[in-house]
Amino acid sequence: MDEKRCVKSSFHGTVKLMKRLLLIVFLLICLITPVLGDEFVFHSLEAYPTQLYMIWSAVEGAEYYDIYLDRAPLKRVQGGTMAFIGDEENPLESQRSYEVLIIARQTGDIDLAYLSERITTAERYSQEFALLAAHPWPNQFDLFWTMVEGAKYYDLYLDRVPIKRVWQSHGTTIGSNEQPLVSNQTYEILVIERKEGDV
Repeated sequence: MDEKRCVKSSFHGTVKLMKRLLLIVFLLICLITPVLGDEFVFHSLEAYPTQLYMIWSAVEGAEYYDIYLDRAPLKRVQGGTMAFIGDEENPLESQRSYEVLIIARQTGDIDLAYLSERITTAERYSQEFALLAAHPWPNQFDLFWTMVEGAKYYDLYLDRVPIKRVWQSHGTTIGSNEQPLVSNQTYEILVIERKEGDV
């Protein structure tokens, strides 16, 4: 009789424990599901020596996206889901770890979702000169290459026609709303690294 009570009591205790575990799992699923449902993620986050390039998913209802670098407010993006951090005037430090935080907001700074990731910028100079990435858009594209020590500037050609000179940088944008490229057209890009005197 005592043995039966002991078994029965143990069984009930196991059921109660299972119920608690199921309840905890259910609560965790309820808490996690809205976050996963928002799907606020980086589609691309690329690190260059003095710059970060990022594309993120759109959040429904968001009117703008505020970007923070190491928790300091940096810029506000409206009407798009892409941004650069760092430029020729305000370059980032090479080989440094940065925390990127993006907050999707409505008017009045009402937070809808946030996205955070830590990333380290690349080495400033590379042993070899190479094209790293070309991101096409309807009327322009973003171009990135490795920087080589000793080079003063980089001359860019589009279909063998010179279009711009970039000083001590590893990337640029070709095309704009004012001078758009033709959509769905193939272009030949040539980047030449040069020393002083067009050497």
